[in-house]
Amino acid sequence: MYSLYFMTSPNVTKVVMALEEIGADYRLLPLDISSGDQRDPSKVAGSVTGKVPVIIDEDPKIGGEPIVIAESGAILLYLAEKHGGLIAADSLGRLEQIQWLFWQVSGLGPFGGQAFHFRQYPQMFAPEVDNSYSEKRYEKIFTQHFGVLETKLKNADYVAGEYSVADIACFPWVQFMAPVEGREKFPRIEDWRKRVAARTAVKIAYDKIKATKMGEREKNEQDVFVFSKDELHNIITT
Repeated sequence: MYSLYFMTSPNVTKVVMALEEIGADYRLLPLDISSGDQRDPSKVAGSVTGKVPVIIDEDPKIGGEPIVIAESGAILLYLAEKHGGLIAADSLGRLEQIQWLFWQVSGLGPFGGQAFHFRQYPQMFAPEVDNSYSEKRYEKIFTQHFGVLETKLKNADYVAGEYSVADIACFPWVQFMAPVEGREKFPRIEDWRKRVAARTAVKIAYDKIKATKMGEREKNEQDVFVFSKDELHNIITT
């Protein structure tokens, strides 16, 4: 069983997608980020990063006490290696997938996050400041990352060989937002996005996230969601 500290975000979505792909039993532990729960180590199993995702493996392969892992890239690698999937078996294939996983966590995600911030929040937090330079800078770099991914997907169904942690890392950010010039400028990415979105595990992951976001946790006195790989997924919405 895994326990995943939860809020609605692309980085947490990655982990839910991976857990569904490997068929793991897991539970979501929602956090109140408006109260800063993610910055209180006592509320995230001792993690001091001040952010999510944070996951607990209650039955680690090496045995012993439960293991706490932070950082979405590290979590994806851990799950892939423990369960023997979502990463290539051969060394060169594995290396390529890890490179693109790192590309996402160091670039596509951070610059996407900054671009989103300057699209949405300057008037809320700094209405008296001219944020146009920052907005243009982050939009430009975010768009450049889309261009790189568009090139990488030339004549390829997935980011790095077979469907892997590289796709899982990139997909939630591409699904969440696109450059201001629009998705139609990146047809290979759009085809890939639709291909990944059609996967059963991805559909289930997003349905569970949607249910949690919509307040289903109020039905559970312990504020905990428990999902089994064998359960009927009756929370799917259209």
